[in-house]
Amino acid sequence: MADIKRDAEREELFRTIYKIATDLVHAGHVSEWDFKSYVLGTMFYRYISENFTAYINAEEKAAAEERSGQSLSRGLRQRACVIIIKSAGRS
Repeated sequence: MADIKRDAEREELFRTIYKIATDLVHAGHVSEWDFKSYVLGTMFYRYISENFTAYINAEEKAAAEERSGQSLSRGLRQRACVIIIKSAGRS
């Protein structure tokens, strides 16, 4: 389902860019090469920005989990297990 939606969005983007390019080039406002350079550069910048943002957000989430104690170290987990087992034996 996601692939179909992504393909539809890609096709719509292609049609939109093609229409804009056709209108601008035929009107003589911009050359084909200039339009191609601008659009590809903008799309590449967006791709890099989105991936960099996703990377930073994942790192910040991991750091926040670590600070809040949701992510326990291995040694701390082992000590907690030993304490729980010992206290369960006393019951």
